[in-house]
Amino acid sequence: ALTGDTRAEIGTGFKPCTRNSAVYDWPAQAPLLRFLDTRGLGEAGYDPAEDIAFAQTQAHALIVAMNVEDRNQGAVLETLRAVRKRHPEWPVVVAQTHLHLAYEPGANHPADGAAFPEKLRLALRAQRESFAGLDGDAPRFVPVDFTRPEDGYVPPEFGLGALIDALGA
Repeated sequence: ALTGDTRAEIGTGFKPCTRNSAVYDWPAQAPLLRFLDTRGLGEAGYDPAEDIAFAQTQAHALIVAMNVEDRNQGAVLETLRAVRKRHPEWPVVVAQTHLHLAYEPGANHPADGAAFPEKLRLALRAQRESFAGLDGDAPRFVPVDFTRPEDGYVPPEFGLGALIDALGA
């Protein structure tokens, strides 16, 4: 959704979709940012050490995507803490994804200014609290939900503007 690159996939829950790490420039025409999209850090059989080492030679910030319903984020947090110990000055933006998994059946994204359902608010807060004690400045958290148009959630790229704003800050 962010890069517009057709190589990037939008995940469908807990099923892995990123099979190989890939680099994306944004915007493609005149890149201001470069993203390294890795496989899931907790994915069985994947050792992210090489990808992380490569990214650290070129990075200046971290974007962490975390499924809001996934309480098992130990591998992500462990990797983030290790990188942040070496680079506490790097800003961190946490994209809290898959919001619709915490909606009541038939519900849609809340309208601008409307509150998230309680189940989702609790999940967002619990995930944010897991970042306590992280070296450096506090992360910026951005709730996003990138779905396929056929899924019926409007807009299908919920929170994209807020994510772009967070990246520009």
